[in-house]
Amino acid sequence: MVRLKPFAAPILIAITAFATMFASLAAQETKPPPKYVGVAHCAQCHDSEGTGRQVQSWQKGPHGQAWKTLGTEEAAAIAKRLGVHDPQSAPECLRCHTTGAGLPKGSFAKGFDHLDGVQCESCHGPGEYYAKIEHMIMSSQARDLGLIDPKTKVCKQCHNENSPTYKGFDYRTAVKKIEHSLAPY
Repeated sequence: MVRLKPFAAPILIAITAFATMFASLAAQETKPPPKYVGVAHCAQCHDSEGTGRQVQSWQKGPHGQAWKTLGTEEAAAIAKRLGVHDPQSAPECLRCHTTGAGLPKGSFAKGFDHLDGVQCESCHGPGEYYAKIEHMIMSSQARDLGLIDPKTKVCKQCHNENSPTYKGFDYRTAVKKIEHSLAPY
């Protein structure tokens, strides 16, 4: 049996802890950014009675209809006033009416459809790593893997003075209009 000097054990523990920490950091640094998986992926779980039918709430709300609104007469009038030919293809409109507009194709998983409007991941972050049942059951684990609990700052990326239809923004009021809570377990 090897006997260590009294000061050796804490040093070995510290070295092991640092080695583990650096290995973990190195693994995180080499991991590519998560891809957007799309609302169809989220709907596999979040469109059931047991989980509160969040996707149905989203579909009926303004975010689920965001891309479609760019095809309305009102949007055409706003676009004309701003010198935009086609709001449904203009980057300055798509930035806030779709998810991930302007990102490279490699940022999206197979099956992602930008025509689905402002999808879950616009607010909750790209879901490739967290959007698995084994992670979502433990919300802290999902957050560690990139799930965002959106606050005012996330919303104000689009709901701000740069929007041609901006009429002010109050987070507390706005979030109630798009509420889609999980069902109680």
